[in-house]
Amino acid sequence: MRLDETATGSWLRMVLVTGLCVVAIVALVGYLLRGILIPLQAQGQSVLCSSNVFRLTQAMRMYSDDYDQRFPPSAGWMERTLFYAGDERRYHCPAVSRPGEARYGYAMNDGMSAKFRSDVDDPDHAAIVYDSGNLARNAHDAFASLPHPGRHLVRAQKGAPLARGNFVGYAAGFAKFVSDAAKSGKPSS
Repeated sequence: MRLDETATGSWLRMVLVTGLCVVAIVALVGYLLRGILIPLQAQGQSVLCSSNVFRLTQAMRMYSDDYDQRFPPSAGWMERTLFYAGDERRYHCPAVSRPGEARYGYAMNDGMSAKFRSDVDDPDHAAIVYDSGNLARNAHDAFASLPHPGRHLVRAQKGAPLARGNFVGYAAGFAKFVSDAAKSGKPSS
């Protein structure tokens, strides 16, 4: 056996072992980061959903501004508010749907269908649009289809643990996170 053959064999083994070590380290780091990145992805989806529910709530109010202070009828509410929402993507909850899919994730409260804004007793607690387990286009019901357990993970304040819940838009024009632990969000007034 010649000297250069032995050196080449040793060199090949060293490169192979080093390569396997690098692959193992990359796999381990990927596995460890997965535990960090998945909650971050869920939080990112929650931020987008919160924005969507707020924009849809504002679209409902803008619609009512143009139609004698009446909210849209629940049947066909998406088509009626699309001009005000500005973008079809607003109707897709990022936790369950992607634009272009026939799944949406939001519903309108039937109790607010074609209702005059002045007839709403307590707009701060009257849900108008919300996360829904009914993923159909133009989903609507009596505020009964909130997913349970909640669809989103949200941190109420810095350092607090993540809480599971849903986003709800109210007739007063704001949207908020309603945790599974909370019993707020009256259906309608």
